Amino acid sequence: MRTRWQLLGTTILSTALLAGAAWAGQGEGAGHGRRGYHFEQRDSDGDGSVSKAEWMSSAEEHFKRLDTDVDGLISKAEWEVGRERMRGKRKEEKSEGGY
Repeated sequence: MRTRWQLLGTTILSTALLAGAAWAGQGEGAGHGRRGYHFEQRDSDGDGSVSKAEWMSSAEEHFKRLDTDVDGLISKAEWEVGRERMRGKRKEEKSEGGY
């Protein structure tokens, strides 16, 4: 049951992150805003498409970054820290001429 909730949380989180990236993106493809960057980041074998395995690997990596106490769960505090970290990255990218 715990694994099922973890998988559900990871899926929801990765879907929300991808939707946010698509919403914030400008243009498509490499070098054209965040949308292309996120796609290429997930397309680990560079074949021009993202397989389910590539998607789940990306989601798993993100989950691991948020689960800072490595208990297999993302607490509200861990979520907030991760959210603030992403806000900081976005501000930095904007100041560097990114999206």
